[in-house]
Amino acid sequence: MSDFLRRISIAHWPIWAKLLIGFLLAVAIPVVLVLALTLNTVNQVGSQNVRVFITETSARQARAFSTTFGQALGELADFVSSETNFMLLRRALPVYDTVPVDPNTQFNLAVELQNQLLNTTNSIYQEINLIDPEGQLVIQAKPNDIIVGGADLSQSAAYRQGVEAQLLGLSQALTIDAGAGNQPILDVVNILEVTIPGVRHPVVFGYLIARIDVQRTILDNLPMRSDLINASNRLVTRQGFVIDSNGVQVLDRLDLNVNLFEEALNGSPQAETFVRDNTQFVRYYAPVENSPFVLVSEGQTNLVANQIARFLAERSFALVLGLMFLLAVLVILANQLLSSPLRRISQAIQGVTRGNYNVPLPDARRGDEIGELAGSLADMRRRVLDIINDLEQRIEARSRDITATREISHAAATQRDLQQLMDRVVNLIIERFPNIYHAQIFLIDQENRYAVLRASTGDAGRQLLARGHRLAVGSLSVVGRATETGDLVLARDTATSSLHRRNELLPETLAELAIPLRVGDRIIGALDVQSKQSDTFDEEQQDVLQTMADQVAVAIENARLYTESLRQLQELERNRRVSTLQAWHQYMDSLRVQRLESAVGALPQNSHYNADQQISLARGEVVVGELTERQTIPVAVPIRLRGQLLGAVEWEVPETDFDQNKLQLAQQLTDRLAVNLENARLFQESQRAIRREQLVNEISAQLTAQNDLDQILQTAVREVGKALRAPQVSIRLNTGANGHQNGHTGDEQ
Repeated sequence: MSDFLRRISIAHWPIWAKLLIGFLLAVAIPVVLVLALTLNTVNQVGSQNVRVFITETSARQARAFSTTFGQALGELADFVSSETNFMLLRRALPVYDTVPVDPNTQFNLAVELQNQLLNTTNSIYQEINLIDPEGQLVIQAKPNDIIVGGADLSQSAAYRQGVEAQLLGLSQALTIDAGAGNQPILDVVNILEVTIPGVRHPVVFGYLIARIDVQRTILDNLPMRSDLINASNRLVTRQGFVIDSNGVQVLDRLDLNVNLFEEALNGSPQAETFVRDNTQFVRYYAPVENSPFVLVSEGQTNLVANQIARFLAERSFALVLGLMFLLAVLVILANQLLSSPLRRISQAIQGVTRGNYNVPLPDARRGDEIGELAGSLADMRRRVLDIINDLEQRIEARSRDITATREISHAAATQRDLQQLMDRVVNLIIERFPNIYHAQIFLIDQENRYAVLRASTGDAGRQLLARGHRLAVGSLSVVGRATETGDLVLARDTATSSLHRRNELLPETLAELAIPLRVGDRIIGALDVQSKQSDTFDEEQQDVLQTMADQVAVAIENARLYTESLRQLQELERNRRVSTLQAWHQYMDSLRVQRLESAVGALPQNSHYNADQQISLARGEVVVGELTERQTIPVAVPIRLRGQLLGAVEWEVPETDFDQNKLQLAQQLTDRLAVNLENARLFQESQRAIRREQLVNEISAQLTAQNDLDQILQTAVREVGKALRAPQVSIRLNTGANGHQNGHTGDEQ
């Protein structure tokens, strides 16, 4: 099974198969990507064009409808507002029933309605009805007909809308209703009112209703005409009336976005994209002014893209056949021209992987692409070899750099010099912050009275340090205030700040910031920075400087503690050396001799220290003497214990055996001798202390065993005399204020 998988693996395919697959992928992938990109671009552009077309066309049609409805309202209002026409209306519809109506007047009014509103050029009305307040038809005027009186129109939508408009205080209304044959009916209602003396409110004496020619004004202009875009329009009202190319219908629920529809009714055009039956549509809501309508336009967005896709699919077959033939020719040529030279180039590459850069490349002399490839491989092989050599050198150099960097970092981390630390800090601030031109560090003196300048930058800083510049803690300055309160103090503009203390060496300072150096609850100084720009220290920079000040304070305190610890260590070491020397002096005095000596071999007469020992004691170092007549070299080594010289040791080493190792051995033996002498002295001291403790315990035991006062005194005199080997011991006790004394005296030999 594994052998079968190995055979079908692409790595074992012949080169022509690989080339064929490669060419197919090389051609197919770009073609597919180009087609996908083209279709996507066409789809996006087509969708955008559809959106723009529908938006612009719908807005233009909405404006046209708004103009039409405005004209319908305006012409009827103009007719009523005419004084002559209004008088005809008054005579045709008297307010009181007692006033007789002249039929000729009604006929003349109907004629005026025909002449002024119906039979004019581009008239938008079909008929005009005059109705009395109870809804009875008084006059009906049509372009070619006039009817006087008759029908009851009190249940018509126009009459009801007129009554509602009159109750709302309106003078006009536009009504819509569904007529016979599902045809929309649009009426413009003008309320006829007259003011009568003695009556508080105007009196309605009738309604003038003009019916709009829906076919010519709406239905003929409603379709959105385009050869490429399939779009539809409809006029919709809030009450559910929908006018489209099929007529009018009343819907209980609108299939629209209610929020967008309400926005459009309020005068704000809206647009949305939605999907219906896996097809994307764009919908535009255009408000129609002077009417209760919103023009809703819908269009399919991918129609243009689908047409282009069908066009490409119809013409792609011939393109595929041509590409297949071209691929076959390319595979055959490539298989004949590439196999052998590629095999040699592969062997050269394998040689490079094994570290052999001398595999022959005869194809490098060819003038075609194979030759260029072989030549490039040869150049690459040389470059790889050069790069390897260069990398080895760079790695070696980088190792040296890393080592040096580590040593420098270690030296900086172990720096304990307080002055160098502060100088480095102020210089670092000047380097890192371009808006700071001067930085300095103040430390409070031991009396907590003054903040003394300890580090500063520039020539001005050197002059200030030279003259011992200081500021009183709590003085009228940013440093004085910061060291007193322990808070950050900022002078944003030195020209107006009362805290800035002008310095003649720093005349360019326009802003100053002082940050207290705090260690716990203790203020040890302040970090002061100054700038040539006013109001330049923002909160972020203040935080950075505050952090740096805290670090500086801790570093200063650590340096101070380190210096103090060194001083205490030196004091302790000095005291230990003194105590060691005093202990040896007391020990020597207890032995009642001036020095301890021991020797092996012949010594000079009447001399405790020879010249070499004296020089060694004086210098405190090993002294090598001159060659003696015994062919030996004297070596004097001081006996040193805790920095104190106790004496000297001298060896005479045969000249033939003398070398540096003998000197080191002599020094090590002398050091060991000093330790052993000290151990021996301490041992003897401890033995004496033990004997004293034993003697005190024995005397105390004997005294404790006695109950009589005289026996205790006699025992004490006797035992103390024995212990101290004193010939005379006496004890006297004061018996009282009379001054008489009793005592016991004993003689001990």
